[in-house]
Amino acid sequence: AVLRAALECFNAHGVEACSIAAICERSQASVGSIYHHFGSKEGLAGALYCEGLRRFQRGYLAALEGAADARQGIGALVRYHLSWVVDNPDWARYLLRTRTDALQPQARQALATLNEGFYAAMGAWFSAQVQAGAIRRLPRSVYVALLVGPCQEWARMVLRDGSNPHMDEVADALADAAWRALGASTEPAAAAPRTGRSRP
Repeated sequence: AVLRAALECFNAHGVEACSIAAICERSQASVGSIYHHFGSKEGLAGALYCEGLRRFQRGYLAALEGAADARQGIGALVRYHLSWVVDNPDWARYLLRTRTDALQPQARQALATLNEGFYAAMGAWFSAQVQAGAIRRLPRSVYVALLVGPCQEWARMVLRDGSNPHMDEVADALADAAWRALGASTEPAAAAPRTGRSRP
């Protein structure tokens, strides 16, 4: 109840402007119980971020379980990401707005632990697909940029504009783009010709 109240209050007013009293009123929790469990408003903000990320990561990994091959896996990840944003706009908005470098040390440690397990599981799946010759061998940062980046930008636009997305069309387009970028069986686009005089 406290996390849900904090999510609503932080999204509406921002962490700095929101008061513990407002969260108490919305959650029907006492000031003492909030400080006992979270230590401070900033501690609550960090716990909230970790909880939202935990929920997203759990479903993200589960999306791979039914994939028959690498292409289906990539498509499942894209579709899960988009549908999670649409189904959980409050969580998505908070995760996108929060600067992780501003979290308290305890929250950053919890975040590091979460990400360590998540990236280990994702890395194992990608490594297996690379070994099988299905996915190109790339640095992890490039996988994130190509797979997650477009979904994140789409999410920002949808959450900002409040538009009603055509999910099937969007998901198909982004899943196809991700596969063209990552699939080992697809040829990368040819480099654009350079303009201007070339050096001798």
